[in-house]
Amino acid sequence: MNFIKLRREWVDDDEMLQVELSASNGALTTTQDFYVYPDELGEFGKKLQEFFPTGGQGEVVLEYGSESENYYSYVKLRTFNINTSSIGIFVRTNNRQEGHELAVCEFSIETTLQSVNELGKRIFSWSRNNEEPLEFSLVSA
Repeated sequence: MNFIKLRREWVDDDEMLQVELSASNGALTTTQDFYVYPDELGEFGKKLQEFFPTGGQGEVVLEYGSESENYYSYVKLRTFNINTSSIGIFVRTNNRQEGHELAVCEFSIETTLQSVNELGKRIFSWSRNNEEPLEFSLVSA
């Protein structure tokens, strides 16, 4: 089962969110928390929606943190065009937490352009009201 889940863990005084991302392509699953402002997450959702009218040309990227040892964690989601009916979502996470075992995970989820569009709508909406977790199943291409 292909999915992407977002769950709010914490909100800072300046509205920054600590978000837990879970993603799976059916064979591999990763979970990693990261910090992001709601507007930046909403902008990612809007770009995913705009991806639909372009026929999936180009790419949309959500990238937070760094893989440098000085950073807490790293999360990257990036779209890429597979063919006229399939879109890939590249997922990479890197747990940079001191005192924990280093865990790096990287895989792609193949889905449809329509599913990416709907995911964008859901992320945009969730960025404005994120009290409940967002669980989204991506349609297999």
